[in-house]
Order: sequence, then structure tokens, then C-alpha cells
Amino acid sequence: MDCRERCDLCTGNGTFSEPYVIQDLIIDGGGLGSCIWIENSDAYFKIYNCTVYNSGNYPHAGIRFINVTHSSLLGNNCSFNFRGIFLNRSNNNIIFGNIVTYNINTGMYLFYSNDNNIWGNTVNNNEDHGIAIMMYSHNNNLTGNFAFNNDGYGIDLENSNGNLILGNYASDNNWGIRVLHCDHNNITRNILNSENYDGIYMSYSNDNTILRNVASYNKHSGISLSRSNNNNVTGNTANNNEWNGIALDHGGNHIVSGNNASYNDAAGLYIFISDNNNISENVLTGNDVCIYEHEDCTGNIFENNNCTSGNGDDGNGNGGEQAIHGYNLFILFGAFSVVAILVKKKQ
Repeated sequence: MDCRERCDLCTGNGTFSEPYVIQDLIIDGGGLGSCIWIENSDAYFKIYNCTVYNSGNYPHAGIRFINVTHSSLLGNNCSFNFRGIFLNRSNNNIIFGNIVTYNINTGMYLFYSNDNNIWGNTVNNNEDHGIAIMMYSHNNNLTGNFAFNNDGYGIDLENSNGNLILGNYASDNNWGIRVLHCDHNNITRNILNSENYDGIYMSYSNDNTILRNVASYNKHSGISLSRSNNNNVTGNTANNNEWNGIALDHGGNHIVSGNNASYNDAAGLYIFISDNNNISENVLTGNDVCIYEHEDCTGNIFENNNCTSGNGDDGNGNGGEQAIHGYNLFILFGAFSVVAILVKKKQ
């Protein structure tokens, strides 16, 4: 269904009060193009309760927008395509309550697209990422989406700033949320459990807020920040992970406060060549090591942390005994090297 110039299968007149409506269609793309393709439109329209499948390969999708504003995608099934939904240079759109599953590439992909509201979608079992916010896609709102069992990241942000990632549930992906080269994003109240690697993985990203997330039972760390600066990690739960609860790897000047990172197999808080961090009021109990701090770290401040390791050793809550230097350096550093290789391949 190519609506780049005109569309005969819709009602309405394209105004705010009477938008065009495309609804209740079942479209087989035949493996040749995009099932619904709309380009260069600022008219108001809704695509509602449509099923689109079998699109062509790149760059096609079940629903593909290029330079589109004022659309609403509501309750559609965009499964078994190359990509489920693809927004290219498209702003101020609403994507709500869609099922986006079993696509060959990413379920939902935004490219140079700003100020979109994406909420209440089910984005599962895609062969790459669940939702990808890519290449200068700013100020988007991702709220209450479900991203399960995708082969890449549940939610991926890359080179995109000022986005709100709120109240999403990601599980059984390779990573829950990945943030790369992104600044001033807000990642709040998400649940990121049972990932194959980290619950939240952030790299080369500054001035972000990671607030009140649950990142537990992951096979690597709950929350991992690498080569990033000036981030606020507050009020999160990162328990029962197979590596660390919270990991800071290079970079620094982070606030890590009021988190619960307990019963992890390695450290509650792992700090490797990361300086000038403020570590306070965290609960770090029942880990193999409460806090591991590499001996080359400088300027870290530890205040009022509740620190009891799994072997019963108590820290004093202010640094001192709780920051253990040199513990398992070879094993942990080797593991971080493996992560870096895997991430590079995935990109």
C-alpha cells in the first residue's frame, strides 16, 4: 500500500478534527516492498487495527514512514517483516498498542526522528533489537513497552539525546537497555531482568539519569557504565546478578546513591579506573565482595553505605574496609574484555 502520493483506502480529510483513517486492513507485502509506505506528509492520519506482514528486505518494513508528522499508529500487528515499524526523519507521531514481533531485523526503528510518543507496544522475538532509537533521534518518549526475547537489545539508544525511557519491561534479551554516545537521557522505573548480558549497559554517554530501575537476575551486571561521565545512578535495584550489581568502568564523576545492589555473585559495586565518583547511602549486602575499587582509582568518596559481604565481613560504611583493592582483577578484567568484543560485533 503505497501512500507516497495518494491513498484511496482511507476516510477523513487530513485535519486534526477529522484525520485520515486507514483501518482493518490485512496487507501481505509479497516480499517486495513496504506493506504501508507513507512519505512527505504533514496531514493528520491514523492507521488502526491493520495487520501487515511479509515486507521486502532493507529498507522496507511493515509500516514505513519518511518525513511524516501527525500520524497515530494504533493497535496494529506488524510482525514477520524485515522491520516492523520504521520511522525515517519523522516527528511528532504516536505509536500505541501495536504488536511488533518476529521481524527479521529490528522490531521498531527510529532514524533522525524526534518528539515521538511510543507507548504500550509489545516488541518481542525480533532477530535484532526490540526498539532502536538511532542517529540523532531526540526527545522521544518510550513508556510502558514490553520487549522480550529479542536477539539484540530490548531497547537501544545510539547518538540520541533527551529521550525519556520510562516504565518499560525488558526480559530475556541479550541486553535490556543499551545507551551508546547519548547524553541527557532519562531512564526511569524500567524492569530489566534475566538478560543474557547486562540489564542496562551505557558507554560513551554523559549526563544521563538512571533512576529507580530494577535490573536483577542478569547473566552479567545489573547496571554497567563504561567510559561515561557525570551520570546519576540513584534508587535502583540491582540484585542477584551473575557478575556485579553496578559496574563503573573508566570515566567518572558519577553519583551512585541510594541503590540496592545485593546478593550478586561478584561485587555489589565494581569500580575499575573510574575516578571522582560519589558513592553514598547504598545497600550492598550479601555480595561476594561489597565494593571492589581498582588501585588506580582516585578521588572516589564513600559515605554511609550498608556493606556486608557474603562471607560476613563488614565494611565501615565510609570506604575503608569496604573498598577492596585487587580482588579477582584478572577474572573480572578478562570478563569485561569479552563484553567489549561482543558489543563491538553486535554493533
